[in-house]
Amino acid sequence: MAAIVHPLLTLLASLTRQELAQQVTYLKAENAILRSKLPDRITLNNQERRRLVRHGKKLGPRIKELISIVSYSTFRRWIRIMEDGPAKRPKSKGEGKSGRPRTDESIADMIAPIKRQR
Repeated sequence: MAAIVHPLLTLLASLTRQELAQQVTYLKAENAILRSKLPDRITLNNQERRRLVRHGKKLGPRIKELISIVSYSTFRRWIRIMEDGPAKRPKSKGEGKSGRPRTDESIADMIAPIKRQR
């Protein structure tokens, strides 16, 4: 029984693979035509980038053959950024302190009596 089923499944898998390859070829041609009608630069928002990364990561290095909106290096940079998590701002000297700097206590002690005289 296995001698009959195995070749049949292999043939079915081969036909499915060929059909998928033809679909991908068509979609690549269609994308090339649509891309030629767009402006030179396409801007993507973060949600669109995440969507492309989510689907593109599954393809691994094979994405090089398919990617057309951005360069492969840009795509890899998006992956690195998303894997590293949100970027943290570098801490400055007065981190967390905004507004006018505090007055020294010695100066405040000198001003308090003058303020009370008025």
